[in-house]
Amino acid sequence: HRTRPGSNRRGELSLVSSVDVVDPMTARLNLSQPFSPLLAVLASCKSVNTVEITSDGGAIITMDIVDEEGLLKDLGMTCSDLEDAMSSELGFLGDSADVTFSEITDGCSLEIVGKDVVDGQVLIDDGDTYTFVMSSSDLGLTGSDLSAFGDFDFSFSVVMPGDIVDATEGGTISGNKVTYTSFDAIESGISV
Repeated sequence: HRTRPGSNRRGELSLVSSVDVVDPMTARLNLSQPFSPLLAVLASCKSVNTVEITSDGGAIITMDIVDEEGLLKDLGMTCSDLEDAMSSELGFLGDSADVTFSEITDGCSLEIVGKDVVDGQVLIDDGDTYTFVMSSSDLGLTGSDLSAFGDFDFSFSVVMPGDIVDATEGGTISGNKVTYTSFDAIESGISV
């Protein structure tokens, strides 16, 4: 599917630079760059992501990978495997956050709790409000990475301590929460 013209999965596999056959039961996918969500893409899963900003300038980030069809399990993949795949990408957090991987119904959940994440760039303290600003580059992703997800079921929500008064186009505001369901908004960048 990776190289076949007209393949519906071609874009999803664009970061796979080559495949090595290790033995009759094992194949190694070599990527052109790190891309931890690859397992979810291959399994046609869905990802539900939330960044909750707390009133004291902390953040609770959750990422749930749901595989209702059991494709990851059929491949022998566990939450521990996902944790191993993502651990190098979480190194930027240093000791300032608690990171927990756990199993949930039909999938895995990642939770990151940051104590003080106000940095003046991604989370800005405006005195009586916070502004959250994020682009695909903040996630280490490019437009081609995001397009690799294809029809992947995705949502990204930002929850603020008070009502949200403004958010970048593409999000649906409901009280103190805005939800984006398109990678296009993430690629363009969001501000809440």
